Amino acid sequence: MRLFVLAMSLLLCPVLADASVTRLQIDRRETVLNGRPFGAAGPYEKLSGKVYFTLDAALPQNAIIVDLNLAPKNARGLVEFSADFYLLKPVDPSRGNGRLFYEAGNRGTKRILPVFQNAANSADPSTSEEFGTAR
Repeated sequence: MRLFVLAMSLLLCPVLADASVTRLQIDRRETVLNGRPFGAAGPYEKLSGKVYFTLDAALPQNAIIVDLNLAPKNARGLVEFSADFYLLKPVDPSRGNGRLFYEAGNRGTKRILPVFQNAANSADPSTSEEFGTAR
């Protein structure tokens, strides 16, 4: 959990800390609701996996991260860590509006769809009810 909070802090506050993404691992990629379109953006897909990071514990801008100096370091002297990611995106990005709507999940809960689409709660939406498209 601490690494997730660290990863999200680094993503949301890049001015406060300095880290690098070293690898993006996509474990799963699938079309949402069998390619059913979502307005002008068309069909969506969901991707999930891990994002791998490194950061230098010695950099002053990383001093805000509690106990970072105690973390194990790789051969280059950098701290390595990862975070899970889950992304819903248009299959054809040119049909979207070019914006990212980001949610920092809490214990795997995804609240964007229930709040904005009146969808049923789900950690991994797969039905019309869980995407809020059932009418």
